Amino acid sequence: MVSRMDEMVYDNIDATVISMDNGRAVDRLYDAAREVTVAPLCLSVARELEKLKEKGKVFLTTGFPILHEDEVLCETDGPLGIVRLAYGLSLMDIETVIITGNLYAKPLLKLINSQFSNAKFMIIRSEKKMEDQFRALLNEHKPDMMIAVESPGRSHDDRYYNMNGMDITSYVTPIDLMFEMASDLDIKTVGIGDGGNEIGMGGIRSAVERYVRNGDKIASKVKTDYLMVGSTSNWASYGLLAALSNLIKKPLLCDGKMEESLLKKCANLGLVDGILKTIETSVDGFDIAENKAIILRLIKETKFDELASWGDIE
Repeated sequence: MVSRMDEMVYDNIDATVISMDNGRAVDRLYDAAREVTVAPLCLSVARELEKLKEKGKVFLTTGFPILHEDEVLCETDGPLGIVRLAYGLSLMDIETVIITGNLYAKPLLKLINSQFSNAKFMIIRSEKKMEDQFRALLNEHKPDMMIAVESPGRSHDDRYYNMNGMDITSYVTPIDLMFEMASDLDIKTVGIGDGGNEIGMGGIRSAVERYVRNGDKIASKVKTDYLMVGSTSNWASYGLLAALSNLIKKPLLCDGKMEESLLKKCANLGLVDGILKTIETSVDGFDIAENKAIILRLIKETKFDELASWGDIE
């Protein structure tokens, strides 16, 4: 059991990942999520993952389409969270399966490689019936948990919208349908988001509609068992790893230099900043220095003298 004194560390982790204003009422969304969860958000999810150490299987997914002029692009928020989660969970001997659609398949395959983790990779094909693919994946792999990082969730009208209220339905791989199937199969689900239109935000839909610009239109109705909120979805993912590090007493976070290397890799792959909509070594307007600063603060909350170590990024 975590004492109140220890729980304050997890409060600090939560506070760190929402500490920079993203223009989307992240503090309000966090407060709403905390009312539902009661315990720190990172701790609630970390406790569930701790149970899977050395025996569990987790599905990870991301992939929010970014529209810019006549192009559909991939963004830096989401993929980095997935990469770090896959690696961190591999250090716990938890099997991970990364699932995404055609749009994000290539950059994720480039980011996830043998020197990072032993994650399996599944691509949802748009030309095949989605529900059949999802059902087959769940029946074949039987995951214990599913985590969505910056992944679109359907609005009240069963359409998908970006933060500006633009309909992006035709570009979305509807993986949120699989999350809804999971609830009937006793599979724990986690949503990680930063703006209200992601998988998991259905649990605080009223707060999204009230506080987020265009919230009444874009708010996701898709609920998950657990929800994590951050100024970026990547940061909330890193907060989860920090919390897990404390629970299992093993470092799962890598340093800020790795974040810088990953962001440069993303730029080389053509991933864009989701707010600026240009190829940058930034995430939702937060530059390398700001991203590294968040990681440093999280590392301090884990109180480890050493960090997880990755190989060089090619």
